[in-house]
Amino acid sequence: MWIAGADWLLFPLLEHWQVTGDEEFLAEVLAPWLVEAAMFFEDFLTREDEHGCMVFVPSYSPEVGPAGRTGVAAVNATMDIAAARHALGAAVEVCTRLGLEEAAVARWQTLLKQLPPYRVDSRGALAEWAWPGLETPDHHRHVSHLYPVWPLHEITPDGTPELAAAARRALVLRGDENLSAHGSLHRALCAARLKDAGLVEENLGKILGNDMVFRSLMTSHNPGLETYNADAAHAIPAVILESLVYSRPGVIELLPAVPRGWVRGRISGVRCRNRVTVAELAWNLDRGQAHAVLRSDVDVVVRVRCERARGSAGPGEPVPVGAGEPVRVEFEL
Repeated sequence: MWIAGADWLLFPLLEHWQVTGDEEFLAEVLAPWLVEAAMFFEDFLTREDEHGCMVFVPSYSPEVGPAGRTGVAAVNATMDIAAARHALGAAVEVCTRLGLEEAAVARWQTLLKQLPPYRVDSRGALAEWAWPGLETPDHHRHVSHLYPVWPLHEITPDGTPELAAAARRALVLRGDENLSAHGSLHRALCAARLKDAGLVEENLGKILGNDMVFRSLMTSHNPGLETYNADAAHAIPAVILESLVYSRPGVIELLPAVPRGWVRGRISGVRCRNRVTVAELAWNLDRGQAHAVLRSDVDVVVRVRCERARGSAGPGEPVPVGAGEPVRVEFEL
């Protein structure tokens, strides 16, 4: 019943292409899968509501159903809508690039316009279901309805500020349930995307302050070293990276969600989703200084920004990065 699963699993492969620019991988491996995912949603979406929007039914938001109802099957889960929008959009982009499936691309573009909008509830929070009468439970470890925030880039503070504010409201309102490692760090990843350093630090603290790290540095699923589990061990590096370097095609953002305790530091070798590598990023908040060194294996132009910075680096300016030529960017904080 989890119709978002294919998009979720294919997304890291799409990121691999964005990072590497491997056109052979795109054409021979990824594109056929993206076409299959888009065709699935085309087959699945057959009903319309009174406004002419497609209806997702049955629909599922892992791993919880609407509040006050039995079972987990529902209608118009926000995650399903986001997955369909991304799957169809990615198929359109890649097929257009490769000159494939022209007739299907036209159908998918029409279908994209018929997807339902997200819903913001009476509390100002992004709702887990975009369907009247279905309410989000307050106490659950999953925040699956924030899929358009992370790992997707659909809801962003700069691009969709109102939806980003609603997503943050949903993140703050959600209870922790059992303080699972997966739940806490999923929240931290979403917080980093929403540029909320305090929430990043708070959710990392749920892991590092609750006896969840074994002597081997492997982690547990719950506090008190309950259940040997790799969720936190694998996710903590991702949280750190997302807090220091955010990227998407055409954009690199430096220090987007640095917790206050990370006063100074240095990181190297961060590969971005636009063929650029942040070869080095160093910062010192006490001194108000930071710099980055960018490299690429192809000529590329990216907008590099840092909201903490003063001057033009704040909103960001286009920076040309020549193939094999390091580019140093300095800014004051």
